Amino acid sequence: MRTELKAAVCAVVLAAGSAGAVELAEDGRGQVVLLPFVEVNGNSRSELLVRNASATEGKAVRVVARDPVNGRPTASLNLYLGPLDAWRATIEADPIRLAQEVNVARLVLPEDRSCTRPARAELADGAVLFTDASFSENFAASDPGNRLATASLEIIEMGTVDAALATDCGAIAARWADDGVWSADPEADVSAPTGGLEASINIVGNFPARSFRYRGVALADFRDAALHTDAGALSPHLGDVSPAVSSVFDTIQLAQRRVRLERKSTWASYPINAVNAVLLAAAAEGEFVSNRNERDSREPSGVAGAVLTFPTRAFHVDDFYLDASVGIQPGPFAGSAALAPAVTDLDGRAYSLGVPSGLESCDSARASVTQVSLADTAFFSSTCDLQTAVFFVAGPPSEGRVRFDFAGEIVSDEGDVFRGQPVLPILFQSLVEPGVPPVRIATSGWSEYMSVQRAEIE
Repeated sequence: MRTELKAAVCAVVLAAGSAGAVELAEDGRGQVVLLPFVEVNGNSRSELLVRNASATEGKAVRVVARDPVNGRPTASLNLYLGPLDAWRATIEADPIRLAQEVNVARLVLPEDRSCTRPARAELADGAVLFTDASFSENFAASDPGNRLATASLEIIEMGTVDAALATDCGAIAARWADDGVWSADPEADVSAPTGGLEASINIVGNFPARSFRYRGVALADFRDAALHTDAGALSPHLGDVSPAVSSVFDTIQLAQRRVRLERKSTWASYPINAVNAVLLAAAAEGEFVSNRNERDSREPSGVAGAVLTFPTRAFHVDDFYLDASVGIQPGPFAGSAALAPAVTDLDGRAYSLGVPSGLESCDSARASVTQVSLADTAFFSSTCDLQTAVFFVAGPPSEGRVRFDFAGEIVSDEGDVFRGQPVLPILFQSLVEPGVPPVRIATSGWSEYMSVQRAEIE
């Protein structure tokens, strides 16, 4: 028995020494940065910061926003960063459409030395407007249903470029011209990505002027080769991981000790599962405070909530990203139980939730509203699946804990079984304007990632 255990340990340690496996970046810097939630609604905007931590390399970066229902792209651009360069952009409601009472986001580019494609000067008001061009469904112009006002963001390094080129916007534009080098070969003079990207979001409300900020979740060693394409191209996306190998840490019992070892797994038949493996969570939980103002209806109320974003869900339910010969594999979303939050007070007693007004059940919310109450049993008993969902806790002044358990599994080429779902969970505290349903966030005082119980592996 001891010999078998030693052999098993040797196998895992040897795997840990091999190169080329996507993993979570503990320092928040990587080749990919995932930002689970941005929102605009006239009362709030989201400020995006992307930074290149490398002191020597230029970066070619794809910035893409994905809608909260099916994860379809709603905005996309190429960003070129010089060494130690930082880029700050604002996601806000488009004023023209807001005047028509339609809530559509736009990405406003800064007036700085960073280069983008399309360039700021080529865009109306220097902004990329979120669009439904990739949607399969038809939506009324008066009801974009939050698909163009709420999003998750992916920041993906396409490759490294010469430091001088990364800050020469004229040279970049010339390379993308009809007769330019990159129009003929987008990967000319672009080397493999090396990581070092970091990003954060600051969501700012106008009532009152307070905000909350969170840092993106980074993936290291996402690709071992450049994948540089023109802005608006479908790739790169999370399914372009290469090689399709994941690296996660697993704790095993050896004699009288618990040992934390790296486990590498191969996913050649369905590469997106390599990303799933490092994002899988069996559960997520955290504490909240709900502080409804019962004494003065003119004053704002505090509403706590949770944002759950499933960044890879689209690859398992939508053939938008896949070659027809590959087909859709449900993966961790196959036959999974409905999200059923367990809510308790801080002493572990069941917590009674009130249902905020103005929120819809899942059947009507599927194509419109992505916010529901934790007490909305119609939502949680349904099969409604969303890329990004926002859940509110509303009720009398109270505090407690909320926990989500995630059912699902994927099996690696080696036969390892990973149980859970790929999720990025955030807790937040919002102040809601008097007379406005919690669907419209006015501002927020704090946010943090929920405590995650990582995937169970057999």
